[in-house]
Amino acid sequence: MREMSFETLPKDLQNLVTDFAWAVTAKQMQNNLQTCTEIKDWHLHLVFLKQNVWCRRSRMYRPSPLRVFRPISWFGNSWKNIFDWSVTEEFLHRLDFRKRVVKRTGTRAEWTKLISNWRNLVLLDSFFKILMKVPEDPFKPTFKTERFSGIKWLWD
Repeated sequence: MREMSFETLPKDLQNLVTDFAWAVTAKQMQNNLQTCTEIKDWHLHLVFLKQNVWCRRSRMYRPSPLRVFRPISWFGNSWKNIFDWSVTEEFLHRLDFRKRVVKRTGTRAEWTKLISNWRNLVLLDSFFKILMKVPEDPFKPTFKTERFSGIKWLWD
């Protein structure tokens, strides 16, 4: 006897199921699941991910598709929308690129250009995790007491 799974269903039936559940084709759903898995495998620090994302379909904030699966078409059809870009920009702005530990990986402009493609956020995340472990403070002196307003809980 054959084992029953979604993949063993005929394509038309797969499309019918996914259209009923999420109003997308089976191929779109599979691509969305692949991308979700890829992003989850990066193990990004939570500060770079939005917990809730604006859903155009229901016109309210919903848990990120990384937490509760929904097709990305519900969230503006762009994976960029699940990342917290204000925290990302604040992090880059507060880094002191005059310090050796920071400038050895590039300039602020180079990082900004690099992360214009959301798939490169994994590189910034690695850089962030390294900087959080070095003994030297990587931030500008003026921000020592203030730290991140968006991610203040990180140091508490």
